[in-house]
Amino acid sequence: MKIQRITVKGERDCNEDRIIEFSEKGIFGVIDGVSGVNSYVDKKGLTSGAVAAETILEYLAGSDNNADLYNATLGANDALRDKMLKLGIDINQVEELWGAAHALIRIGEHFIEWVQSGDCMLYAIYTNGAIRAVTYDSVAEHDQKVIDVWKKMNFVRIDGNLPYDVRSMIRNNRRLANKDGGYSVINGDPALANHLESGILSRSGVACLLLITDGIYGFGDYENEMSFVRALLDDTLVSYTEKLCEFERLDSECRKVPRLKQSDDKSGLLIQLQ
Repeated sequence: MKIQRITVKGERDCNEDRIIEFSEKGIFGVIDGVSGVNSYVDKKGLTSGAVAAETILEYLAGSDNNADLYNATLGANDALRDKMLKLGIDINQVEELWGAAHALIRIGEHFIEWVQSGDCMLYAIYTNGAIRAVTYDSVAEHDQKVIDVWKKMNFVRIDGNLPYDVRSMIRNNRRLANKDGGYSVINGDPALANHLESGILSRSGVACLLLITDGIYGFGDYENEMSFVRALLDDTLVSYTEKLCEFERLDSECRKVPRLKQSDDKSGLLIQLQ
């Protein structure tokens, strides 16, 4: 088994992503922390999103080897809820909740177990060249609605900030967390159990697995999602990500690829099985 890995800080003060590598357990994954609307920063300088990601990582590191990933994720969700309560966060205000998206796998002899939330993605690449999106990005459609409104404003910023109407939509999207018609996120809400997705993938014919946070995406002239993944595979994970960072630096107004941040945190694992 060969592994390519990368994690790169985006435009914020700290990297809110985390990589999961418990090789002895066959468990690998990525976590994308999401800060609450509060400006919490701990003594180490970590934002609430980074603390959320760290809390989830620590819980998973100590979880029962026999626990399935779905229930391990729910345990991490409870641990995050306990952390917020201990620090006095009002968990009844959805916008205040700390959270994270994730994609997590356990590689077995014959099967690959997976679980996912939010906009982290898992792709399976087969020996015949086929690429399969195993997971679904439940955040994208809500982000796109915000981007469409901002586009009509010609991507204007006011004193370096997104316009009020755009920020208001982003805040309203927070209220869709773990709701029907919304998206899944690890944020301490027990309702995650009804929105978390998981499954079992046969290992037969799988050449490699790609796990990424939403900071890694297609920035070239790609016909579709699979074309982007193919471009990444034809390069290397590190090289592709470095080129993406340079693209974002040059596209500082977010016009060539409309997005809400010039540069988000970027983390990924490319695991070669055969």
